[in-house]
Amino acid sequence: MKRVTAALAALLLATTAGCSRRGPNASESAANGAAPPEITISAASQQEAEIAALPATTHSVPLVISAVGALTMNEQRTEHIGVVFPGTVTRIFANVGDHVRAGQVLAYMHSHDLHDAVAAYQSASAEVERADRQAEYARTVRDRYRKLYEIQYASREEMERSDLDYQSALAGVQKAAAEFRAARAHLAGMLQVPERGLERLDIDSDAMPIKTPRDGVVIARMITPGMALQPGSETFTVSDLSSLWMIASVSEKDIHSVRVGEQVAVRVRAYPNTAFSGQVDQIGPRLDPTTRTLSVRIVVPNPDGRLRPDMFGTAEIAEGGTRDAIFVRDVAVQDLNGNPVVFVRHGSATFEARPVELGPRRDGMVEIRAGLKPGETVVNDGAFVVKSQFLIRSLSQE
Repeated sequence: MKRVTAALAALLLATTAGCSRRGPNASESAANGAAPPEITISAASQQEAEIAALPATTHSVPLVISAVGALTMNEQRTEHIGVVFPGTVTRIFANVGDHVRAGQVLAYMHSHDLHDAVAAYQSASAEVERADRQAEYARTVRDRYRKLYEIQYASREEMERSDLDYQSALAGVQKAAAEFRAARAHLAGMLQVPERGLERLDIDSDAMPIKTPRDGVVIARMITPGMALQPGSETFTVSDLSSLWMIASVSEKDIHSVRVGEQVAVRVRAYPNTAFSGQVDQIGPRLDPTTRTLSVRIVVPNPDGRLRPDMFGTAEIAEGGTRDAIFVRDVAVQDLNGNPVVFVRHGSATFEARPVELGPRRDGMVEIRAGLKPGETVVNDGAFVVKSQFLIRSLSQE
């Protein structure tokens, strides 16, 4: 910081000795209050400010289709959690932004249906016990009559009747067991626990849990305590954000170059120097009649969680072939009066503020799509100092 301040001070002192205004539009720029199109900075001032310039380079880059779009949740990894029974929300444990694990209770609700299910389960359990006792008694009676029949103290008819009673009792056991299994499955489903786990629960509780079936982040919460819910009511949206979708709009003229499974470079405004890898997952079935674009769904892995739903970005889809592009270091691009510019050096001391059109950024370089020719010498180190000098000259002309 001290070095930059000293450099600016040196340049300011050199304004009369080492700097002059050039160019046919200089007087017009001064009248408009804009920075002059060209300035001269002496060699000594350049050395003091550590200003360095390098030629713009040309690189071969793949031909790509650029399509704007927005990131959204991967619906294949998103759960819209609803309820299938009516009830009233009693307690809530999760809020938007919380990270949750599969099986975690997000809220509880009170439901009369749960009371009925608990009663049916308990009744079925009691019936199984009664049927078992009845069958055991019928077996004992049958065995006794068989022995009595063998020693001729009971008739054949009595023995057969006891055997029939036993078979009837066994049928009652099977029926009770089937009803118990149905009641247990229904209750386990309401409480969202394995059937074998019912024995470890307080099944007299009137609290029905609302759980998440997957790991993820709570994206939305639609309920509040005391809210009455009906079957089908949505309560939470939980999404695994380690994978997102990008819905990109591809121009009609470029549709022929897009294929399912094709690799895509996704760039978002939040991270302009980073290309996130993606893959075309689906090509929309219908063209938008207004914009003449087709929606393309791209799966974008997001293991570090830097990407967020609703971020805007650009998808670069390989078209095949290459083109020559001009690149400069990203530090060479400065914002001057709200426009991106680079400072082109003419000769050894003259600097021109050249408006440019920017392309993608990658690996510390930025593509210049318009405004610069290959080989032109552009300020890299010290570009901010040159920008400051342009602003100083602009103020001195007011």
